[in-house]
Amino acid sequence: MTSQADGGGGAPTIIVLSSDFVQELPPGGLDALVDQIVDVARGVGDRPVDEVSADLGKRLDAHGLSVPEVVVNRLAETMASSVTGSIAITLDDNTVLYGDPDLGGAHSAHQEPEHVDRPWFT
Repeated sequence: MTSQADGGGGAPTIIVLSSDFVQELPPGGLDALVDQIVDVARGVGDRPVDEVSADLGKRLDAHGLSVPEVVVNRLAETMASSVTGSIAITLDDNTVLYGDPDLGGAHSAHQEPEHVDRPWFT
C-alpha cells in the first residue's frame, strides 16, 4: 500500500463493514471508525501488519470504540495488503462510506457469469 489511502491507480481495496457490527457502535462511532481507518491507511507504506494493527487499535480505543482485536487485525491486514494503495469503505448493503469502490473496475469477489443455459437461481 502506498502512503495515500486514496492514491495509487486501479481498483481500490474494498473494506466492507457489516450492518450488525455498525449497529453496535456508539453514536458517532461509524464516522470515527471510518476516519481512523482512512488515517491509518494513508500511513501504511511498508509498515508490518502488527504495527498497523497496533496503531489502528490505539486510535480506536482513543475514540472510545470497542472493536474486537480480531476485527482490528483483519482491517490492518486488508490495508497492508492493498495492491493499489487505495481503499474504499462500504457497508454490506453497498452504501459507500469512503472512496469510490467502482474506481478502476473494482467488483465483488464473486461474479455470476451470464449464460443462457445457466439457471436463474444459482
